[in-house]
Amino acid sequence: MISRKRLTNEPSRKKGLHAFKRAVLAACFALSTMAAAANAPAIRGELEGEPVTWYLAESGRDTSATFVEHDDILLVDIAGFAEADSQALRDSLALRLHIDMAGQTATLESAALFYFIGDEPTGPVYTAEGQALRVTLERVERDGHGLSLEGELDGELNLSQALMDGAEPLNLDARFALRAREVEF
Repeated sequence: MISRKRLTNEPSRKKGLHAFKRAVLAACFALSTMAAAANAPAIRGELEGEPVTWYLAESGRDTSATFVEHDDILLVDIAGFAEADSQALRDSLALRLHIDMAGQTATLESAALFYFIGDEPTGPVYTAEGQALRVTLERVERDGHGLSLEGELDGELNLSQALMDGAEPLNLDARFALRAREVEF
């Protein structure tokens, strides 16, 4: 159990953008099969100075915040939706975290964020990773098949569609508190 440890991402490994897009597509497909339920707010803050809230989709044991463990690395995928009762892709947010749990302290290895402004997972989409995205983990606590995370997101999101060159970046400043569930294969 690791708790009250303040960690900031320093990109030590470059993970492929395409692999993350595939994971987001898989998560969106899985979520499309979930029934709407009372969803929990997980990420709150400001996007371009406007208040925003993203909700986790939850239905029974299914949730839109999951993780898998590979050796000492936790790969955490979080999908947040703009409306509590809808899993619409438009205005949703996807966050992927790689957390190294070796030893007594957790280390955030990398983070990537997608903000979907359309109805298709292929775009248009704003992205932030590496130096453009700062993720601070204030609490990382694993108990059994659950993972509790609290922290902050701060960054500049850039439009990744080539058709929209010259688009202004979006500024995000948010806090998150959520519980992810382990996915076992």
